Formats: sequence, C-alpha cells, structure tokens
Amino acid sequence: MSSNALWRLICFVGLGMFVMQAEAGISASLKYAYFPIVVLFAYISWRNIGLLDPRIRKAIAPAMWGIGVLSVFVIARAFISIFQGEEVVRVFRDSFTYVLICMAPLVGVDAGRDVALRTSKVIVVLFTGLAAVSFSVFWLSARGVSLLGVERIFMFSMILSGLGIMVGGVYGMIRLSPMWLIFGSFCLIAVLVTGTRSGLLLVLGLIGAYGALKHYRVPLVRLLVGLSVVVMTAYLTVPLIASQVSTQGFFEKRVEAILRVLEGGVSADASGSIRARALEITLDEWTNHPLLGVGFGHAFASPVAGRSPVDFQLDSGMLLFAKFGIIGTLFLLLFFVLLSWSLIRFHIVTGVRSEGQAIGTAFLFMCLVFAVLGAPTEDKGFAFGLGLVFHLLTSHTYSVLRARRTQRVEGTYAAHAYRVRSADL
Repeated sequence: MSSNALWRLICFVGLGMFVMQAEAGISASLKYAYFPIVVLFAYISWRNIGLLDPRIRKAIAPAMWGIGVLSVFVIARAFISIFQGEEVVRVFRDSFTYVLICMAPLVGVDAGRDVALRTSKVIVVLFTGLAAVSFSVFWLSARGVSLLGVERIFMFSMILSGLGIMVGGVYGMIRLSPMWLIFGSFCLIAVLVTGTRSGLLLVLGLIGAYGALKHYRVPLVRLLVGLSVVVMTAYLTVPLIASQVSTQGFFEKRVEAILRVLEGGVSADASGSIRARALEITLDEWTNHPLLGVGFGHAFASPVAGRSPVDFQLDSGMLLFAKFGIIGTLFLLLFFVLLSWSLIRFHIVTGVRSEGQAIGTAFLFMCLVFAVLGAPTEDKGFAFGLGLVFHLLTSHTYSVLRARRTQRVEGTYAAHAYRVRSADL
C-alpha cells in the first residue's frame, strides 16, 4: 500500500536524521539497527517498481542504472579497503553514506504513489526546515557562541537545508507566492546566522531551475527578482537574529573575517587557511593513490596543526579524487550524469511537466556548485535530499496523471449522456 510506502520514506529520513546526529549516545547506538531497517525499506521499494505507472518507470530507468553503477563501485571499494587493512567497522561507517545514496531514490519514488501532493510538500518542508534549524543549533553551539541552551536537535546538513532553499525559491518564483519565498529565506537565514560563508553558494542552485514559465520553470526576470528578494531578506534579517541567538560581537567578527578575505585573499582568514591546507592534504593523497584513492575508512591528516587525524573526509574540492581516485570519481560522475538525465528527460517520457522537475535540477545544480568547497555526497543530507526530490517529482507527476484520468472519464460520461439525450429526441 502507498500509505506504507510514505511511512517508509518518513522513517528513512526522520529516523536517519535522529541516529546520524551524533557519534555517541542513544542516537548513535541505534545506527546499527537503522541499517537493516533501511535495507529492508529499499528492497520493498525495489520490488514495488513494477507497481509504478509505466511512463514513470521508464523515466526513472537511467537513475536506476546509476544506482546500480554506484552500488557496484561502493561494494567493490569497501572490500578493497578492508583488504588494504582498514578496520571493518570504519569502512562500514564511511561507506554507509553512499549506501544511503543508492537507496534514497527507490524509497522516494515508491512513496510518491497515490499520495496527495499537499502531503508530499508538507513532508519536504518539515524535513528541510528541521535540517536548517538543526544546522543553526549545532554550529552556534560548536563555536561556543550559542545563547539557545541547546547543543543539537537532529542531524545538521547544509545540503538538506539547501534543498529547503530550492523548494521555497522555485515554488515562490513560479507561483509568485510570498509564503514559499519566506520559507526559502528562512532556510537560508538559518544557515547564514551561524556565520558560515559557504551558505551563500546554496542560493546559486536556483539557477538550475531557469527556463520557460510555461514549462514550470523560472524565467530570467523572476529568477533575478526572486534571488534578490531571498538574498535581501537574509541580508536584513540575519544580523537581527544573530544578535538574539549568539553572543555579542560574534556575527560582527564573522563579517570582518569576510572583509579580510576580500581584501587579502584566502590566506588572510583562519578558516580560509584551513581550507587551503585541506586542499593540499587531499592533493597529496590523490598523488600517492591516483587510481583508486585511499578508500573508505581512511583518517586524513588534520588541516589544523597539532590536532589528531580527521575521520573519512575534509572540506576540500579534491576530496573525491583523494578518496576514490580517478576510477572512483568517474563512477560517481557517471552516477550523476544518469541521475541528471533521468530528471531532465522526465517530462519527455511521462508527458508531465511540474515544479518538481525544476526543484530536482536546481538541487543537483546546487550540489555541483557546492562541490567547489567539498564533496556533497559526503553529507548524509544529500541522500535524504535525493529521496525527497524523487518523492516530490513522482507525487507531482501522479497528481497530474490522476487529474487527466478524471477529465477523460468525465468527458466520456458527458459524451455518453449527450448521445443518450440525442437518441431520446
């Protein structure tokens, strides 16, 4: 039943955001129970592909091939990492992020059958909004400037928060809806209030929704105006909110750091220097392991002098090359190409255009932009966001197909009634 499929998606994302929020405590101890649950969910969803409308099944075929390609690579690289001496537990923890990516589209598409579009929108808004708030709570606390008295809520994710910006921005600009633009601005504000500069790149993802309005995409004028509204709202609101949720002077210092970077380059700021050092480390690792990278479970040298090694990842645009080498990066690139092809051609195969398709392409474009600073696939929010994108797209499509089916039935009934009346005359 589709209601069960919807609950599987809610558990896949909601339970995942709960168990992934920390490396210790009750939530962390549930991670090993979460794994077999989501594997079961993915298996059921895979079995249910046959229940999809044939047009949707054909439209997602490239994405399914992409999942297959990525799955083969993840399994092979995990075994190679174990044979190379990495601990099994560490390999499992590291590779699980990519296992979730393989499962997410299956669970999302399955949950889009026969569910009200309004319900799908509510689910996406709740999870992306929660991710944005959790991002604020965690990073303000981690930087020791929080006035909230809470260290964390659920798993924080910049990528999942970014999906909220895409959803609010696309719906808001296509429908000229202030409420949707407010939601998109809210997600952006929640990220920027922590003092991060990287959050500004998320807004650029909306460029991926560009296109003709009649095709349920965002035309140039609306795109420019919408971007201006979202950015200006954040510009005017972030300092006010920051003064209420963080210690005095924190946000001003972050602004000063941005100005120093603009004047003196990346090296003029401590955060920029750390990123530059992370880039050096990943380049060195890739040079030493050019074909397959260091693999899963590897601990990278810390970009901060004197600190212990960092597990699994660094904030570097070269991380994927360092971790998976040329071969692994090509596998990931093929996965993204097939995923993008599935989204781009969705309307051609199904005959349905919707905002869901624009949100999907905007989300992938946002991840592409963000890849300059780090690997979006290392953020577990990418997997959850991918599942929500495919869910929303499928829900949109079924909503239109059901409406068309109803119109055909009503038209047939009206034609039959007309023939009966004509015969009586």
